[in-house]
Amino acid sequence: MKLKKIKSIAAVILLGFLLSAGLIAQENKFEVWVPYTVTSGDTLWSIALNSSMENESTLVTLDKIKTYNNLDSKTIYPGDEILIPSELISDLSSDK
Repeated sequence: MKLKKIKSIAAVILLGFLLSAGLIAQENKFEVWVPYTVTSGDTLWSIALNSSMENESTLVTLDKIKTYNNLDSKTIYPGDEILIPSELISDLSSDK
């Protein structure tokens, strides 16, 4: 039981590291996160719907946006700056 708890903590730490680096591995690809300024009428759902990665549900994207931005609720306001997933890249060394 103790080993399971240690593995869980290690997984959370690793996810936190990946999130803080702005990259999340996904089948040998990495998500790039970019700043987004919330505008009037935006909701986390609408932002997640428009920024969901290929083969990813809007609900998963919504949860990742909340986690990445340390949001405790779904409430956002015009002018808020959040980070959202922008694209998947497969080569981190390429100069674009």
